[in-house]
Amino acid sequence: MSERILRVFVAVKVDRPEVVAKIKVFQEELERAGLKAKFVEAENLHITLQFIGEIPQEKVQSIKVKLREVRASPFVMELEGVGAFPSLKNPRVVWIGVKRGAEELSQLAHKVSQAILATGVRVEREEFIPHLTIARVKAPLNGEARRIIEGNSATLFGEQDVTRFYLVKSTLTPRGSIYTDLAVYQLT
Repeated sequence: MSERILRVFVAVKVDRPEVVAKIKVFQEELERAGLKAKFVEAENLHITLQFIGEIPQEKVQSIKVKLREVRASPFVMELEGVGAFPSLKNPRVVWIGVKRGAEELSQLAHKVSQAILATGVRVEREEFIPHLTIARVKAPLNGEARRIIEGNSATLFGEQDVTRFYLVKSTLTPRGSIYTDLAVYQLT
């Protein structure tokens, strides 16, 4: 009998209505400009603190428990500026950056990673770069989409209170990822 495998990550949600609305308008502008991409749905906007990957369900339970030990104070993050990974010349992801609150997010991501490692689960050890993915690019940028991204390198999308973080299950489907909250952790 094979054990159940779940694809999981830890994230902070971006759900302030006025911020989400501004992001949606920007995504629509990119789409009208001909950007060939899978745009992140409004209800799925988040900043990944730690991608864990596919792990057995029993390990998910251990992680759930260990994440309860993460301590951090609530803070405000400011979403500002647009860019692309790995570069504008060869983009795979279009993102919105984090200005104020970036240090707090980095510290929270480090604490989350340490908690997960303490369960014996191995995770990516890449440098944490706080960002909000808004599109996964499917084809090279056209000139208009590139101009829009470059022209919004300092655009302020708004502030988001960070009062909690989530352990999230990601189910891959032909229509895109479906996210299900497995646990929520309050910052105090």
